[in-house]
Amino acid sequence: MKMIRWMLGSFVVAGLALAAFAWFDASLAQGHGGAAAGHKGADHSSCLAGAGISPCRKEKFFPGVHKKRDTYWMDTDGEHPDRAGCHIELVSDKSHAPLPGGRTFGEVCETPTILIESNPGAFVIHTHTQDYGAPYRVDCNKWCQFAKRGKSGACKATDVSGSHKGVRFACKSAHCVCSN
Repeated sequence: MKMIRWMLGSFVVAGLALAAFAWFDASLAQGHGGAAAGHKGADHSSCLAGAGISPCRKEKFFPGVHKKRDTYWMDTDGEHPDRAGCHIELVSDKSHAPLPGGRTFGEVCETPTILIESNPGAFVIHTHTQDYGAPYRVDCNKWCQFAKRGKSGACKATDVSGSHKGVRFACKSAHCVCSN
């Protein structure tokens, strides 16, 4: 009987943890979410803190002129600290074509172990209200230990290029690199 209670308790804890991460993914996919974007809602910081993730606001996160109006973007890598990607400025939320002469930016190493990760999910068209996004600060060391079961992690800068709707893009980016 004790074994059955222990097993049920383990399943409940595992289920709650999975539900918390599913909620986190869904909240980000619906327009960034999180305190950094000024949104109110459930506090998911305790789940993310264990993985070394916290919302942040970086005023000069991308190169170029700050437009001070709503802009539209797509992220090529989604919320994957172990993948470097580019944010591509789009014509509008209706036209998913890259803005001619538009800006791109990638993830950034804030320190040797801290990654500034853009979001939401890969290829999700989203608004940057007043031209501000809502990136996350990722402690690569904690994230690697939590998500990848690695011993440690570091932030590594890299170049990213590709094409979207026939238009080439390139940016300086970064990602977490985990040791085993």
